[in-house]
Amino acid sequence: MNKSKEIEKEIIIVKDVDVKVEKRDIEEYCYLIEKIPNTIILNIIEKIEKNVDLICLLLTCKKLYYSIRQLYSSNNSRTLKFKQIRYYDKDYNTNNDVVKSLKCFNLQSFKGIFDNSLSDQIVISDIQDTLPSLNNHLTTKQQQQQSITTNDNNNHINYSVLISLSYDSNKKKNKLNDIIIPTNTKDMFISYVKDEEEEEEDEENYYQEVVPIELFEGLQQLETLSLGYSSIGSDQIEKLPNTIKKLHLGELLLGTSSNGHQVTLPAGLEHLDFMITPPNGKELWGGLGLDKLKSLKTLTMPHFDGSFTTLPTTLTSLDINFESVKPPNQFFESLVHLSTLYIYIHVLDHVLDLTHNHALEKLDIHTGYSVLGMDSFFVKLPLSSSFKELYHRSSSYPLAGFSTQFLPTTLTRLETSVCDLDLSTIQLPRSLVQVTLENCRSIPVGFLPRDGGVLKKLSIHLDGFEGLSKGSIPSSVQDLKLFHYSGPTTPDYIPNSIKRLSWFGNIDTLPQGLECLKWKYPFDSFVYPSSSSSSSSSSSPPPVIRALPPINIPQSLTKLTLELDAILKVEDHLIYSISKLRQQDDTYNILPNSISKLKIKLPYHQLNTPFSFRLDEIINQTNVETLSIYGAGRVWFNATIKRLESDHSSVLLVSNKSLFGGIIKQTKLNQSGSNQYAPIYLHYNKLHESPSWSHNEKIINN
Repeated sequence: MNKSKEIEKEIIIVKDVDVKVEKRDIEEYCYLIEKIPNTIILNIIEKIEKNVDLICLLLTCKKLYYSIRQLYSSNNSRTLKFKQIRYYDKDYNTNNDVVKSLKCFNLQSFKGIFDNSLSDQIVISDIQDTLPSLNNHLTTKQQQQQSITTNDNNNHINYSVLISLSYDSNKKKNKLNDIIIPTNTKDMFISYVKDEEEEEEDEENYYQEVVPIELFEGLQQLETLSLGYSSIGSDQIEKLPNTIKKLHLGELLLGTSSNGHQVTLPAGLEHLDFMITPPNGKELWGGLGLDKLKSLKTLTMPHFDGSFTTLPTTLTSLDINFESVKPPNQFFESLVHLSTLYIYIHVLDHVLDLTHNHALEKLDIHTGYSVLGMDSFFVKLPLSSSFKELYHRSSSYPLAGFSTQFLPTTLTRLETSVCDLDLSTIQLPRSLVQVTLENCRSIPVGFLPRDGGVLKKLSIHLDGFEGLSKGSIPSSVQDLKLFHYSGPTTPDYIPNSIKRLSWFGNIDTLPQGLECLKWKYPFDSFVYPSSSSSSSSSSSPPPVIRALPPINIPQSLTKLTLELDAILKVEDHLIYSISKLRQQDDTYNILPNSISKLKIKLPYHQLNTPFSFRLDEIINQTNVETLSIYGAGRVWFNATIKRLESDHSSVLLVSNKSLFGGIIKQTKLNQSGSNQYAPIYLHYNKLHESPSWSHNEKIINN
């Protein structure tokens, strides 16, 4: 066998503890089985929230594992499952770690439990590399007939169905015509995927891909329907099941109506979400009859064109974008139940009056540059005690008329830009619990509520690098995010009340009671050493070519998040290590023993090349139990670490919400009298590839 193949191991092929047993193997005494009633054991199992803890419990004893499997299999109404194992989330974003587990599941003894956890999810896909199908055998005519005649257990499952098909401009028929959805489906997402080249050549036909109404026949339990890159005609909309409560219409939204009549949406609709305006927008908006939806609670409308002025009075949440028109006068006045309003305003020539919206609790305003010529009262806030949250998102301009009198005394959360404002003349309400300030030049003492205040969470984005005075930050603050500050960090400036700190830059001292630290240090660019270092022994750790500025991490810290720069480059391969975080007063442990959660962000500009991460340092020289490595908008590795042996010789690394991972058996270095384990490197070679591990600094190409 090729030596490199022996060294290279997929993280998903690591050695598993075999708990598959025969009756002759379970004669050993087990306290849990012998002394505790089965009903109590099952109750304990069902109350375990973390899947990793369930695995560890079942690994404690073969007899326990065997007994639990028997107890669950003996009762058809009870199925042993892991919790929160979802192929996709509520927004239909794919869980890439679940996809990796589907392709190759490591913990074979728990494969049946894993499959049970996905039994209510169906994925129909013809893009198997990135989105493998799941339980798609349930969507065939033969399976449907079998379920009816046998009345099997599948009839008691509420299915969630995701359909993602590649668009073929030369197709003879719609791919959806051959799919039969189980009648007990509760929610469904349909989307077409197309490569960029084909999309440019056939964009018009692509967006006319119509979902056949026959797909929804018999779906009398369907409550959620989401259409992504696909269309459904106005005539078909009227034939959708009336059971639908949540409807998401994507790129094309609706096709043109055949006879121009008003579209009838499902009568019981509670949530309606439009993503973009269709080509026939003005005709369509006016013909939707939104004001007739008596149960509608939430509505999302992009690019409002002013074609109607009446909305359902039942709305409690509205997300609306006035991109090219002005909000009509009294547009919101009739929405007496509205509690949440997201509004995008680009043009405004009158006062936005919200004083009649007495139920409003949260207002989130995005303003464009066209509104800047308004007078100081361009928005009037509700006067009721229910109004709690105000968010104004602007790149560089504050709310007009921002003053002590402008803000309600009931406000608990505030986010706004304070650029060019004289903050020395303003006092924020004492009721505030959370404050975010953008484009802030300085924070004068007294601007933030102090004596008797309840301010707990504070985020400040400074324009300068000083900006704070002694006492600027109240001692009530426990969660602080501070950006672009390089001034003093003594308790007079950063009080010891801080328990969670997000910091960018160098820091001399940390608050004594700190529990969570998110730290990003602005590294200067530098030239990596030559690739000659790749000839060094794989049993030796790579040299640390530079260290972080000296910092004493307090023993109170339990969570640490930081951006980590590569320490070494071997040819075109980057090496990451936490060794430069080693504390000055500790010769072995890299991090304080109190830290159990570690999140590491990798710089975006370094993720376009293959890289490796020293995993053994986390396992052997920290007490970290939860590790997350992320960057460039995705999570590269996420695992709970359970050291199964006191000497760390056997370690379980597995994602709690995907079961991706396995058990690593560590091997000691071939050195006489050495108690050190060989280095373990976690490798990434391609963006969507599963990680692999080896004892080498970089992947060896065969």
